[in-house]
Amino acid sequence: MTLSLSRDIQQFIDEQVKAGHFPSPEAVVEAAIIEMRRADEELDDQTIAAINEGLEQADRGEGVELDEFRSQTMKRIAGK
Repeated sequence: MTLSLSRDIQQFIDEQVKAGHFPSPEAVVEAAIIEMRRADEELDDQTIAAINEGLEQADRGEGVELDEFRSQTMKRIAGK
């Protein structure tokens, strides 16, 4: 198979290979397609339940602002 890619995409692929993230351009494309497939997969029941629980908590006002969460997390990390 032969692909025609935009200059920008080709440059990105070349940079990924040059940086050592992938052994070849084909590996970059393959990884991208695998990631696209994963994104299309259905979520399992446990994941859906966890998402719904989080949404319900947020609806009840039990959420934490992102900056506060980040601050709490950094404190926990620093304490370890």
